[in-house]
Amino acid sequence: MKLCLLLFVALLWFSPSTAQNKETPQVKGYIYDATQKEALFGVSINCIRTSDSVKIAFAQTNENGAFVINSLPVGNYYLMISYLGYKQLSIPVGVPTLTTTVDLKQIFLRKTSLTLSEIAVVGQKPPLRAVSDTMEFNSGYFKVEENAMVGEVFKKIPGVRIDKDGTIRVNGEVVKNLLVNGQPFFADAPDVAIKNLRADIIDKIQLVDRKIRESDPMAVNGEQKEKVINIITKPAIAGKWNGQLLLGMGLSGKYMMKANFTRFSGNSQFALLTEGDNINGIQN
Repeated sequence: MKLCLLLFVALLWFSPSTAQNKETPQVKGYIYDATQKEALFGVSINCIRTSDSVKIAFAQTNENGAFVINSLPVGNYYLMISYLGYKQLSIPVGVPTLTTTVDLKQIFLRKTSLTLSEIAVVGQKPPLRAVSDTMEFNSGYFKVEENAMVGEVFKKIPGVRIDKDGTIRVNGEVVKNLLVNGQPFFADAPDVAIKNLRADIIDKIQLVDRKIRESDPMAVNGEQKEKVINIITKPAIAGKWNGQLLLGMGLSGKYMMKANFTRFSGNSQFALLTEGDNINGIQN
């Protein structure tokens, strides 16, 4: 009996240790600017399976330019590395065993100077245009579901990320101001736009590096730049109301309602946003 007890204790002692030492597949590396040799923060890394082009994992670099992708299944992949203002890079990666660690060490991205001739699509608007400190994307290039909100378009733009709490980031930097046709839209609350503006009224999306003094002439750090997103609406919707109304009824008199309507005309903006229920709150 004493021997059995000792064996049982030994199993309890060694099993967790074995589990903790178990290795899992890992792909890691550091991403730098090829010219300045500086770490790039917020670079997007999509891990795509070679056999069917399905995205398996996603990562972003930290302030040191480092990224790690853990627990990949055995197989062949390629990493699509994207960063606004830089040439996209594709790197093949193989994971032959469950204990493989692929260390890509240092990866260097080169800046790009895009011209319309480089990205022109015959019979269509170009998907991207770079002008000074602004990257302008054609919204129609990013396909989303019918009745989708503008946040779904943002998620498809390279370098743009939306956190679970609604925070919008461009290349890792928080976007504190969102404009519609050059005018502030719900100042200091960009998440309102991504939840309440329909994607089908958007013509272009501009990612702007704006000097802080342009929005606040009295700012002490006015020469520093901030990330701003400017949404340009389609000319056809000018002066018209757009939006949606959602209603739901249940048993015992339970209900939910959500409505969002907007109207843009020149420098004028009108928005009606409301929601309510007698359940536990609407889950967006």
